[in-house]
Amino acid sequence: MGFFDKFKEVAEKVGDTVESGVKNASDGAKKLNETRKIKKEIEQTEKSVINLFTEVGMKLFETDPASAEFAEQFTKVTALKEKIAKLNKDLNDLEEKYPCPNCGETVEKGQKFCDKCGTSVEAVTTPAEAEAPVAEADVAKVCTNCGANIEDGQKFCEKCGAKLGEAVDEVKAEVVE
Repeated sequence: MGFFDKFKEVAEKVGDTVESGVKNASDGAKKLNETRKIKKEIEQTEKSVINLFTEVGMKLFETDPASAEFAEQFTKVTALKEKIAKLNKDLNDLEEKYPCPNCGETVEKGQKFCDKCGTSVEAVTTPAEAEAPVAEADVAKVCTNCGANIEDGQKFCEKCGAKLGEAVDEVKAEVVE
């Protein structure tokens, strides 16, 4: 057997091995892909079951909220719903949003009409600012350069360093009660 014959024989064996390896890798990739598909379908089906149980529970709560069998769970649900409502109100207050008096849809401060039902909401979104009473107190001295309070006897402003001879104004201090 010549060199080329031996080389050909070895090349055929290597080719068979590579082909077998490629086939095994391809089969493994197909199996892995199919496994992923099945696991995903199982997960989606389990979520559907949970969603259906949630619907059943919500319908039971709505139709028989005084059920003795589920009193403990229904009490917790009621408390959590109240908490959610309070948190939503707090969030709306922070974001300056208000419920429409007609449909309950959230409208933003300054909006004149509800986007959902068209009701005028100008009075709701522009609440009247309550004016706090202002009382007059003692006369205070302030630096005309920066507005800092000045105490008697100071020659320079502690905040900005301005010379205080003529740079002091007397203003009435306002006290908000």
